[in-house]
Amino acid sequence: MIELLVTIGIAGILMALAAPSFTTFIQNTRLSSTTQLLISDLNQARSEAIKRNVHVLVCTPNNAQTDCAASTNWQTGWLVCAEGAVAGQCAAGTAANPNPVRVRPALGGVMTLVFATNPTSTANQLRFNPNSTQYNTGSAGSAVNLTLAAGATTRVITVAATGHISKQ
Repeated sequence: MIELLVTIGIAGILMALAAPSFTTFIQNTRLSSTTQLLISDLNQARSEAIKRNVHVLVCTPNNAQTDCAASTNWQTGWLVCAEGAVAGQCAAGTAANPNPVRVRPALGGVMTLVFATNPTSTANQLRFNPNSTQYNTGSAGSAVNLTLAAGATTRVITVAATGHISKQ
């Protein structure tokens, strides 16, 4: 009986030592997964702009998740949609061309997503042109950085004015 209690005690100590690193592992895995989803959605937005020959937006969703919101809070997720007649707003979808193209839910846990172009920009959406370049109303002709963070670990996704998407 004493041997069993000692074994359980040692196992408990080892589990207590492993728990913090396991939590970090889970955070890093979620961060990598979300980074890949965002890059995938950015590439899809760029491809849709070329395919449909229209501007395609990547932005924060409204409450109904059918159009872009005026919010700069990317914690609520993001959506990819073809731009309508009004700049910065999604067009109505059809069976042949559904819109929005993609909707991602809010980020979970301790993860943050910050959209930044330059210190003076307050833009909240990214727009791909039919020629695959990106245009951001807050900072025309500049690269856009999307920074994902979980704990002390961060990933920066940069979308150049040419439309090239890279991860740092």
